[in-house]
Amino acid sequence: MIRYAAEFSADCQTLTFVSDPAPTQPRFRLTYVKLKNDALGIKFEVAPPGSPENFKLYVEGAARKK
Repeated sequence: MIRYAAEFSADCQTLTFVSDPAPTQPRFRLTYVKLKNDALGIKFEVAPPGSPENFKLYVEGAARKK
C-alpha cells in the first residue's frame, strides 16, 4: 500500500498527492492542475530511493470534460 499526503495550493487550483518517503522505495508525486475551458493538467513524478526530493517527470498530460 502506498500512503499519500494531499495538499491544495493556496488558490485551490492545484491538488498534489505525495507519497511518504521510505529508504528503500521510490517516492511518488501526482499533481492535478485546473486549466482553462474545463481542462485538467495531470503530472506524475517519481523520486528514486535515497533521494526522496529528487522528483523526475514520468508522464504528463491533460484531460478535458466533454
